[in-house]
Amino acid sequence: MRLKLVFLLTMAVAQWGKAQVPFEVKVVNWNIEWLGSRTNGPSNKALQEQNAITILRTLNADLFALCEIVDTATMRRIVTALGTDYTFSISDYCSLAGSPLDADWAVGQKLCFVYRRSVFSNVRIRGMLRNSGTAFNNFASGRFPYLLNANVRKGNRVANMNFILIHAKSGATPADYARRRDACIELKDTMDAQMRTTPTLLVGDYNDDLDRTIVQNFTTTLSSYDYLVRDSVGPNGYKAVTLPASFAGESSTISFPDVIDHQVYNGRAAAWYLPNTARIARDVTAQIPNYNTRNTSDHFPIVSSFELQNADTVAVNAMPGTPPVTSGTPQWQVLPTAATSFVQINGSNQALLTQIRLVNSSGVTVQTWERFWPAFVALNLELSPSLPNGIYWLTITNSQSTQVQKILKQ
Repeated sequence: MRLKLVFLLTMAVAQWGKAQVPFEVKVVNWNIEWLGSRTNGPSNKALQEQNAITILRTLNADLFALCEIVDTATMRRIVTALGTDYTFSISDYCSLAGSPLDADWAVGQKLCFVYRRSVFSNVRIRGMLRNSGTAFNNFASGRFPYLLNANVRKGNRVANMNFILIHAKSGATPADYARRRDACIELKDTMDAQMRTTPTLLVGDYNDDLDRTIVQNFTTTLSSYDYLVRDSVGPNGYKAVTLPASFAGESSTISFPDVIDHQVYNGRAAAWYLPNTARIARDVTAQIPNYNTRNTSDHFPIVSSFELQNADTVAVNAMPGTPPVTSGTPQWQVLPTAATSFVQINGSNQALLTQIRLVNSSGVTVQTWERFWPAFVALNLELSPSLPNGIYWLTITNSQSTQVQKILKQ
């Protein structure tokens, strides 16, 4: 109890007396329990929405990484209320739903990034490990990690960074533990192989503590994230900035005694972390009457800040494994966005098309149409019959711009 009191006092002093750092970037992750769901979560949906707006405004982060977003219209209203500097992206998948056309998607718990346009540029967002059958099982039957890559700018400093949001398998059985453990191993191996030189934060609802597992009467007390946490030595070591809260006996939810929501910095980002900024924002209870009755969420937000340093940046379309983003003014309409055998490009632009590509969810070009088309009104493109059903990006290029349209082959 004494250690817990000292920790809380230290955090309070650090937050109250902390001077503003000119190049500070604040990151918040929060599980907003079943946001907008008609059947689950807080019963007063209007109150939940207003409370979420109040909390997000008060936290005033540069990046929010949010779990359990169900109703996309509710999320849009919340972001609109935050002001025009914010925009957002919601995962086009969730548990048991591989696309928005699946019935489970509309009612499922989705992942969401909300970020400042003035801070984040060249933004690319995608699901990770979506072609892995083991990841499908271990990440709660398809609730894959959600990756945001962007150039992050504060003042005259800019760096390309990765932010990975996870909502791990819930539960406190040995089987739940095994799925979280194996998910951690696969994700960390991917991060080690592909992101070691890029500053990266792994945030979200881990559904386990980092100092010891929440699973009781088990063969081990090690966290299911031990493979990640123990790799903390040397320049490439990971820094679990929420681990001190675990050691201090804190909790990140209303009902349970453990910290299951976390933030971990990779070795490239660890040196940027601003000491004593990681905290569990339990002070939301002072802003929101009866928060502890779960009128907004059963989780508390997690906050940390880092001081941005100059580092490598990337140009548009430089991120491996993702399609390019639209540059210039969109000039063509692509129909239908849910296609079976062909798509049609409609436009009246006189600039000649130079290339059309179809890119899959792994960033691989699977079909191309390359020639110089004369000015056209409608152009029909036949999709290869051998293409499997799924999400693709149609990339249309001419001498002036590149336009990208996501389509679903079904």
